[in-house]
Amino acid sequence: MKHLRQAAERNLEPGCIFGSPAAARAWETRGPMPGPVFHSLRSLRGAWNLLLLGVATRFRLRGKYWSWRMETAFGADRSKWPPARERRRAALEYGAWVGSMRKLMRG
Repeated sequence: MKHLRQAAERNLEPGCIFGSPAAARAWETRGPMPGPVFHSLRSLRGAWNLLLLGVATRFRLRGKYWSWRMETAFGADRSKWPPARERRRAALEYGAWVGSMRKLMRG
């Protein structure tokens, strides 16, 4: 979507952002990445970035950073936290967000 918006702002043909007119036609007929594939890639990116955060914090999951992160995300009262499945999904989303922020910082 970001690329389409940039192309619209620059009044470019759709083929310009895809590298070739053939790639643009493929996009038009096939559409964007399917939901499950995109979700899987985003989850992998999230897992990778969580691994990088783990390395940066030396996997001290009960340390100050992770304690603060969990309290910020889910609250101080553990009895009110969502189920483990939802927490895992939220952690992967957080990891994907961290990756997006790193990408923005790189330019």
